[in-house]
Amino acid sequence: MIPLKYWTYGAVPIALAGVVLWLSWTANSRERAILRAEVAEDQSDLNAGATQTVEHVLRTETFVRTQAEEASHAIAIAPGADAPVPDELLSSWRAGIDGVRQAPAAGSDPGR
Repeated sequence: MIPLKYWTYGAVPIALAGVVLWLSWTANSRERAILRAEVAEDQSDLNAGATQTVEHVLRTETFVRTQAEEASHAIAIAPGADAPVPDELLSSWRAGIDGVRQAPAAGSDPGR
């Protein structure tokens, strides 16, 4: 049989190693929990900002559509709205549109 003092030489370091490992694991898990909380808070802030941006875009789009509908209605009920467009005006519009269609591509240098 092993004397008691020799047995404690092995058990005490093992117990101390276990305590050190447990304390380090507890500290690490606490740090990870703090980091997870910070990341969750950052994500919450990001989500709130994105939600505000989307709501702003939707409100702006609704406003623009409403204004466009009102302008279209105002044009449709304006006096002379049912009169045909004069041929000179139509031909100048068509020429302008054709000029835009044949314009050089963006970023090209027309001077070369």
